Amino acid sequence: MNCWHCSSELIWGGDHDYDDICREEPGIVSNLSCPDCNTYVEVYHTMTEEGQRGPAEIRESGLKRFNELYRAKWDKGQREHGGCLDETVTVESMEEEVLDFWGYLQSLKEKHRKEVESLKQQVDIWKNKYRDACKN
Repeated sequence: MNCWHCSSELIWGGDHDYDDICREEPGIVSNLSCPDCNTYVEVYHTMTEEGQRGPAEIRESGLKRFNELYRAKWDKGQREHGGCLDETVTVESMEEEVLDFWGYLQSLKEKHRKEVESLKQQVDIWKNKYRDACKN
């Protein structure tokens, strides 16, 4: 790895577990220094448990999905509403979009509330079956 300031090759100074620097998630911090301009660099590498996504993976996944959807959404909006957004956007149109989003959010909350309630009922049923089986 080269120094960002002078491009000299950095010298590795060592690694430390995140535990050593009082961070709770698993990871390693490496320290490097430049022999020419005295730049000091710390490189943090947060590790994830098997099957978990790290912050960079979450970011890249979100950006990829945004890029997949945005162009088609934009083009559809242009066909429906037309005009240059820089010239047509208003505070009122933004309020309408926020209200639409609010409606989506409330419906999603209700959908998940019902799903969680159903799961709780299923857990209670299984608890009762287990308790009854243990009595016998």
